Amino acid sequence: KDAAFSGLSIGIYMGGVGVGSILMFFVMTRWGFQPLQRLRSGLLVSVFVFLLGSVAYAIVVFSTSTLLSSEKARSLSILLILSRFLAGFGAGLAWQQLYVSYKSVVSADLLEKTIFTAQVLGMLGMALAPGAGAMLDIMCSSKIGQFRAVAVAGVVLVASMWIALHLLLPSSIPAVTTQTETQRSSELQPRHRRLLLIGTIAISSGRAFVAGGVEVASVFIMETTYSMSLPWPGVLTGIAFTLITFRALLMPPLENKGIRNEFRRTYSLSLFGAVLLTGGPPFLPSAAAPCLVLLGDFLVALVIILEGKLLALQMQSTFPAGTDWLDLDGTTMIWQILCCIMRVLGPWTARYVIESCGQNAYAVLQLLVLAMLYLVFELLVAPFINVTDEHEGQSKALGLPSEKQIATPVHEQS
Repeated sequence: KDAAFSGLSIGIYMGGVGVGSILMFFVMTRWGFQPLQRLRSGLLVSVFVFLLGSVAYAIVVFSTSTLLSSEKARSLSILLILSRFLAGFGAGLAWQQLYVSYKSVVSADLLEKTIFTAQVLGMLGMALAPGAGAMLDIMCSSKIGQFRAVAVAGVVLVASMWIALHLLLPSSIPAVTTQTETQRSSELQPRHRRLLLIGTIAISSGRAFVAGGVEVASVFIMETTYSMSLPWPGVLTGIAFTLITFRALLMPPLENKGIRNEFRRTYSLSLFGAVLLTGGPPFLPSAAAPCLVLLGDFLVALVIILEGKLLALQMQSTFPAGTDWLDLDGTTMIWQILCCIMRVLGPWTARYVIESCGQNAYAVLQLLVLAMLYLVFELLVAPFINVTDEHEGQSKALGLPSEKQIATPVHEQS
């Protein structure tokens, strides 16, 4: 198949995540499913669906050969898309339950740290998977065939996850008593809070498009433009994402006064990385071009580390349930739909643009999207981060309570 189909086969996974998340969202909000009371059974079903997708993918890999009729090749292509969608669907079902559980079992002051820890672990898995898969393929492809060891390893890992959940996770988890609103959300006027939420949703959606493209585009460029043998682009991409994981550990908390500058620094580096995706100026040695592309891949993907902070900020700023269309349920729904659409479009668009218009056109596309995200951050998000860290006069100008009022108990203020 062509590169666009390859991008689609990767992006359709996130399409499945979106469908699974939205379905579970309606199950929980409209049909009264309580995830904490049935967390183990809900996750077991979700991971089982994920396992079905992994098994279907393994069937495709073991059925592939150089001598395939057009009809069988078409059937395997459909099964490949279905396997990726099923895996994403199961992941989406599980992710939505965990997302709601965070709000129910984690106190407000630990919410950001919990989301950040989950994000770092997810990034670490995303970083190690390409390199580990490539090395496994190098060691085993000559014995059992290309990609087959990776497919078997995927089935074993997901099956092990199902067994671990069945043995270790309790059937129900008690909820903790949390405030209906965090201090951050209560400090913002409704108009400012809507702007902040719209900004975080827009940035998360654009980040999903950028990240989805970066995950596949650089590997494709390494293979086609620089004729790099197949396993090594995965190894190099894994190294780049591992470095991103370490960079995420240096991010300050949302309460830190320097968090806005940290966001700006990350966006600036990502913009520079988009320029490097062109491979650099032509007067440089040819061997330097793939190194610059890999460096650009790393810098552009730095926007991934902002997602945990944006998600925590978004969850802390939602309206109380039922009081506004941007309460937790409404915000989650809009955010999931847009992010999943962008994660599907990202890989497909990246490979289509590279194949049709070239590497430079893809670099320009990433540059424009990142510049737009930077602008949205400055206009809709940055003005409302750490408003309590500013001086008293600015807090009053925004219509916010002073630090003294925040620290004073409600009965004393009365």
